Amino acid sequence: MGATGNPETIFLRCLHANKGQEVTEDVFESPRSLVFDEAENRLHTIKAVMVATLGK
Repeated sequence: MGATGNPETIFLRCLHANKGQEVTEDVFESPRSLVFDEAENRLHTIKAVMVATLGK
């Protein structure tokens, strides 16, 4: 994250992330990490697709 040189850099990653292999725990758990917000957005998108395809 520090290598970007931008203090406003955010970290996004689809879950399931392998901490320690794909991403360090420090980055994953940092305030700049938005992985759980991203996961929540995906949840709502998946629910909308299910409603649209399964009918009323």
